[in-house]
Amino acid sequence: MEAASGKTILIVEDERDVVDLLTLHLRKSGGFIISTAGDGASGLEKARTEKPAFIILDLMLPKMSGLEVCKILKTDPEARHIPIMMLTAKAEEIDRIIGLEFGADDYVTKPFSPREVLLRIKAIMRRGEVKSDEEPLTAGYPLTAPWPRPGAGPIAERRLGLRKYYRHANRRYPCAASARKTWQSG
Repeated sequence: MEAASGKTILIVEDERDVVDLLTLHLRKSGGFIISTAGDGASGLEKARTEKPAFIILDLMLPKMSGLEVCKILKTDPEARHIPIMMLTAKAEEIDRIIGLEFGADDYVTKPFSPREVLLRIKAIMRRGEVKSDEEPLTAGYPLTAPWPRPGAGPIAERRLGLRKYYRHANRRYPCAASARKTWQSG
């Protein structure tokens, strides 16, 4: 979980106590670099210039609401990839739905557990990471080659590792042939 170390989190919050609590916990337990903004307009500006790895955003902010900031960032091609967590006192279901529909990746209500916020941030950031040891997905023979291939009966299919068959009209077909039969019969 140390992969998060050194990444910047922007906290856009007008309550100083909340900012101090989050800053202390995220620096100490998460190893994050913290940047803060006290209103929506300066938060939007910092998000565009600093390009943080994550944004914690209050909804009720001076100068510009958190929903507006979220909407603008999620429509900006250079900032839309930045995950946003809404951290707010608005706990009604409609508020959560609107926040998520505007593009927030998570929605946490006050009062909150700093540990839970840290774990949620790490989980969201982990989802966006690409591990270097993972192989990229590629389309292989069954998806790109014309079907049926000459001599590609069940024995040849097993040699190629293509053991998946579908059933159609009580017969076994290789996947592409099954798809053709299904679409032609409909």
